[in-house]
Amino acid sequence: MAKFRIPKQTDRSLLMALFSIRDDINSLSAEHRILARTFEGHGSAELEINSLQEPPELAGEILAQESEVMSVFWLRSASNHNGLVIHRKGTEITDEVEIAANNEWYNNLNLKDERRKLLVIRLISSARKHLRAISADASMLGEGDAEWARYRASQGAILNSLQETQRTILSDFTRRSLEMEAAAKARIDAREAELEAHYNTLREQLEHERQSDKERLTAREQAIEERENSFNTKEARYVARRGQEQQIAQIKEWLNDWSLTKGTHSKRRVIIAAYVIGAATTGFAAYWFSTESMEILHASAPQLAWWQWLLLSIKSIFPFAAFVAIIIAFIRWSSDWAKQHADEEFRNRARILDIGRTSWLLEAVRDAQDNSKELPPDLVKELSRNLFAYSPTDTSELHPQAVSDMLMQGLNSLRVKGPDGSEIEAKRGKA
Repeated sequence: MAKFRIPKQTDRSLLMALFSIRDDINSLSAEHRILARTFEGHGSAELEINSLQEPPELAGEILAQESEVMSVFWLRSASNHNGLVIHRKGTEITDEVEIAANNEWYNNLNLKDERRKLLVIRLISSARKHLRAISADASMLGEGDAEWARYRASQGAILNSLQETQRTILSDFTRRSLEMEAAAKARIDAREAELEAHYNTLREQLEHERQSDKERLTAREQAIEERENSFNTKEARYVARRGQEQQIAQIKEWLNDWSLTKGTHSKRRVIIAAYVIGAATTGFAAYWFSTESMEILHASAPQLAWWQWLLLSIKSIFPFAAFVAIIIAFIRWSSDWAKQHADEEFRNRARILDIGRTSWLLEAVRDAQDNSKELPPDLVKELSRNLFAYSPTDTSELHPQAVSDMLMQGLNSLRVKGPDGSEIEAKRGKA
């Protein structure tokens, strides 16, 4: 039906033109597909391309090359007839476009006759516009026109001159690049040799210094080892003294702020509250019952029998007795707490004294060992007697119950000589 030439274009450009043509004719309810064949010969494939954004894998690889690999393009109708075909002409300066090569495409269009004619006109006009047929027509005209021929000849001469200039520039650029590469390689080789020589010199120098440092370090380690062996005992003493001083300081600091724990205080508060509540309850009950008994006695004392007097007395005496018992129990409980607190404080202070005695005794033993001497065992035994063996004083000793106990207090035995010369001896713990 129609055939014309178009200029050489890339695969992507031709596909974009075919999509534009299809969009122009689809408005006439003529659905078409776009197909392409990769190349002629072995390994060729026919591809259907529905979008340039998500083409098939093979088509995407071809389009990424931005070249002219595909040999044939089709715009095919729903009845599987070709409405437009683009043939790549490898040996010619233009490609060929053929529209409706046979009547099957036209006859199988599911359109009215007027719509068919309109479709053909729109297809031809859109194909010539998007495939740039006018550019190919202009290049083919004017061969017989002298001015046009001179113009084309001048343009050809200019193109040839530009190609020759480009070739010369490329040749000079390649030659200069090779020369610069050779010069750079020579400089790099010379610099590499210089750096290698400098590296060898530095390595020998560093090796010599390392050997000297190693010998010096070995001598220093030997001296340090000798000093360590010499002062090991003194260092151990210093550490021991520091530990003892820290321990004593820690105990003293603890004694300055010594107090009961929060849990103990909480338990004491509960017991004190119980004592207070019990004392208040029994005291109020004693007062209340005594008041009632007094009122009854004032009102009807002569009419009361003896057993009524007894009941009124018992009613007032029992709460008062409970009140007195609670007060006495509270006083004893507080006294026991105070005694335990005081015993613990005295025990801690005795512990500090024992730590001081122990440190002094250890220093004496170390000094004796350093001087190759030995302290007498009896002396060591006497100095270490009763260390960390604190026992609280019995309160019964503070209140002697008899005159003999008062006289014997602090004595192991007592001997009395009578006027007739007889002697009486009493010893503690014996009758």
